[in-house]
Amino acid sequence: MTLHLLRSEDSWVDLWSFDLASQGARLLEIGQHGQFLGASAIERSSRFASTTQAQRFLASRAALWLVLAEYGVGYQELEYGPHGKPSLGISMGFNLSRTGDVAVVAVASADVGVDIEQRRSVDLTEPIVAEVGSTLRRTGWPPRLGHDRLQAWTVMEAWTKYHGLSLHRLLDEREVASRMIDELESRTVQLVSLALSAYICGTMCTGSGAAVGYESGSRLL
Repeated sequence: MTLHLLRSEDSWVDLWSFDLASQGARLLEIGQHGQFLGASAIERSSRFASTTQAQRFLASRAALWLVLAEYGVGYQELEYGPHGKPSLGISMGFNLSRTGDVAVVAVASADVGVDIEQRRSVDLTEPIVAEVGSTLRRTGWPPRLGHDRLQAWTVMEAWTKYHGLSLHRLLDEREVASRMIDELESRTVQLVSLALSAYICGTMCTGSGAAVGYESGSRLL
């Protein structure tokens, strides 16, 4: 990923990326030392089928708090909205996504949603996926990237996380799906295409016109 930092006092969003394969052990160490891993995170890690997946989960949580500390936010237990979106009762927005050995943390002046996925063959048959792909083609987004179904799925995930909605509502309720299509077409929201590697695609969804910056998590380790 090309690293640069563009900031605006009024509207901004920063995206931090972490390589959990090379940085995971250090993140776990920092998380345990700085008491960034609360009881709820440790309990959730116990649900994973493998030790590796549990460690990746905890490392990504440590990465989240390491990033938030850069913005003056101290550790506290996360609160969750009715559809599972985490919050801290602060003016900034934040969101975390992980796939395989990569984690990203988005921090913004307002709400933000981010989703990354490993590129793979998937059978996404929900009609809304095709509708989102068609909408993206009409609006000319994202530039220089294919409009495959997995990319469309990351748009859906990022949009629901931005609004604090559940993906199930988007899939099951036409009213929610129509709202998303309207916002994509009118560019009420800003979509940022993420190509973290040849194997990972993603989308960040934030307020229209926000200045976007990219940072490597290695700067914090």
